[in-house]
Amino acid sequence: MRFRWMSCLLAIHVTLPAFFILTVAVWAAEGGAKPDGKIDFQRQIQPLLAKHCYECHGSETQEAGFRLDLRDKALLGGDSGPAIVPGDPAGSQLFDRITATDEDERMPPTWSETSPLAPQAIELFRRWIVEGANWPAAFRAERITSDHWAYQPLGRNAPPEVKNTQWIRNGIDNFVLARLEAAGIDPSEEADRHTLIKRLFYDLIGLPPEPEQVDPFVDDRSPDAYEKLVNRLLASPRFGERWGRHWLDKARFADSDGYEKDNPRPDAWRWRDWVIDAVNRDMPFDEFTVRQLAGDLLPEAGPIDRLATAFHRQTLTNTEGGVDQEEFRVAAVKDRVDTTGAIWLGLTVGCAQCHSHKYDQITQREYYQLFAFFNNGDEATAEVPTSDEATARYEEAKKKHDAKSADLAAKLADRREALSETLPFWEAKLRTKLEAVPEKPVEFPPLEILSAKSDGGATLERLDDGSYLAGGANPDRATYTIIAKSGLGEISGVRLQTLTHDSLPQQGPGRVDHGNFVLSEFRVETSKTEDFKQIAAIEFAGAEADHAQAGWPPTGAIDGRTDTGWAVAPQFGRDHWAVFVAGSPLGSEGTKYLKITLSFQYGSRHTLGRFRLKARAGSKPSDGLPSELVEALAAVPDRRSEGQKRVLLDYSLSQDSVGKKLLQEIAEHEKKEPRRPVVAARVIAQRCTEPRRNFVLNRGDFLQPTIEVSPNTLEVLPPLKPRSPEALPDRLDLAHWVVDPANPLPPRVAVNHLWPIFSAKGSCRRSTISAPAASHPRTRNCWTGLPAALSLPDGAGKK
Repeated sequence: MRFRWMSCLLAIHVTLPAFFILTVAVWAAEGGAKPDGKIDFQRQIQPLLAKHCYECHGSETQEAGFRLDLRDKALLGGDSGPAIVPGDPAGSQLFDRITATDEDERMPPTWSETSPLAPQAIELFRRWIVEGANWPAAFRAERITSDHWAYQPLGRNAPPEVKNTQWIRNGIDNFVLARLEAAGIDPSEEADRHTLIKRLFYDLIGLPPEPEQVDPFVDDRSPDAYEKLVNRLLASPRFGERWGRHWLDKARFADSDGYEKDNPRPDAWRWRDWVIDAVNRDMPFDEFTVRQLAGDLLPEAGPIDRLATAFHRQTLTNTEGGVDQEEFRVAAVKDRVDTTGAIWLGLTVGCAQCHSHKYDQITQREYYQLFAFFNNGDEATAEVPTSDEATARYEEAKKKHDAKSADLAAKLADRREALSETLPFWEAKLRTKLEAVPEKPVEFPPLEILSAKSDGGATLERLDDGSYLAGGANPDRATYTIIAKSGLGEISGVRLQTLTHDSLPQQGPGRVDHGNFVLSEFRVETSKTEDFKQIAAIEFAGAEADHAQAGWPPTGAIDGRTDTGWAVAPQFGRDHWAVFVAGSPLGSEGTKYLKITLSFQYGSRHTLGRFRLKARAGSKPSDGLPSELVEALAAVPDRRSEGQKRVLLDYSLSQDSVGKKLLQEIAEHEKKEPRRPVVAARVIAQRCTEPRRNFVLNRGDFLQPTIEVSPNTLEVLPPLKPRSPEALPDRLDLAHWVVDPANPLPPRVAVNHLWPIFSAKGSCRRSTISAPAASHPRTRNCWTGLPAALSLPDGAGKK
């Protein structure tokens, strides 16, 4: 299908409806039995059902979603689940109801002349169920159909004959004029040029014409003046803004969450622009539909395909404290079902979430079959381009940036090659330098802690052993500030011990549930006075630890970045330590005050639970050298690995004057790398692991699941055609079903959405609806913004 652009009633819950208003035919109780003594369904059961049950549970009406004239439907049951369990009268709701002593529960209901059911009839049903509820093939399932005009296949009506053929400009005019002639009304005169341009501007772009735009049109006497103006307005980006607005209204578009907090949605504009762009590009309506319902499930789905599913994220979002997240997740899924049903099917499917629909042929079971399509679509975010124009500018700038990066990389490679030839001489020189540095024994004397504080509501309690235990609030991010004093001669660094404690998750040392932490930044500032009016920041030359998580070494805490740091997974529940070595020792004169900052910016409560700080005194010749370099120097030269050789060469390059300049130039150039023009948009992503099971919810209550169901559509409409018979149908299958040419509702509903919008405003050329063909490539008709290719469906004039 490629057709192009342009109350729910009061829910009365019935657990199992009155389906037995039975009068007992005594002759059937015994005389209708088979020769073998078994119940004969056709002679003993079916006549009773036909006489007393089919009126409410037959082919025309299925109250509470229950049908008794077909075996498969009867065994399937209704809103309350299976009513007949072959071989088990006690487990059959049918038998339970006809034998109930409570008048409110018993069937037939008290208002029936045949209530209560005679014992002979009850015994018939009991025996029939015990014998397996035998049901002849002639009474097995058939697909439910409807003779309502809206459910009938589409057809093309021939335009009616009219008397005033000179007035006709297209097929639609025939329908309009035929009604006017039948009512004895003459069509209005053609609008004058001033009126016409105003109508066109308002109808197509929603804005009035400027005075300087009116006169050229009024004075243009060429035969295609009108068509040229139509084409110019259709080509305007304002056209998409004007007509996309109607779709945004139906899709319940909003740029805030709703409810009391009503938080803003800063990314909402991106899906709005996608809709506007789709209208301006004249995206076929079937493609427009499929992308919004299931763009993420398309083969090789790209960011824009995923962006289209933001249609489903226009639901209300409750961020109040103490809300039940599952309750509001289910509410959001129901909203997606209801909106999809209303926009594309024109049905109030939401009325069936608590009970079968009172008027439309939608059972409660079918509602939750539709619900199942959306129940495994999880709320997610996706990076999408801000616009095609921004992407083009970015790609051009990135191309230039990459060219210069390649040039600098080539120069660096040449310098590296030159240094590799002199590497042995450089290494010998470095060894000589290290051997001349005296070694002082390294010790870790305690610091005198004057204060320890945290932001974010956390507290730091000093324990008897001099360590500090975090308590109170456990914020996502935190910064600990410790003021300490030392009278040591020289301080060559600081040692941080991370310690376990029974009060911490998994004994710590972190405060997150699994016991980890991420130390984003470790900073130390010194002052000669306690007021820190004059401070000096320590520059660390290196760091080492007894253990570090892969990709999270202690050097990550002294690199000036908050997206790196030191962590200890998977060794939770153990004490650890890290030593941060200063580039040059602190002076030996007088008392020194230290401000030590531990910053935890990873988020998700990856803060430290218990710790102790000590000074580092003494030094080693290798202080300030990377640990990887020290290991490479210690290795026998002809037995070094390729990695160790690379470490030596990289370090020599960093110390070389030419190499250092190149590295600095590369670092500065990398800072200027163009940023990708993307925005994190709220979308839907299919749940791939641990999919949720789907149930009918009693009275729509998410805490009362009853019958398990699978994804499926409404039986009154053409059947679903899943892509894979082995897998459960998904949203993409649903989307294909919606746009299937055999589905009569979506095209009728689309016309009904758009026709009233335009007809309420009058027409372009005449005050009655009329639309001359435009020559614009979009081939739109000005009357609705739909293309001329969209034919009016059979019966369109009825609704």
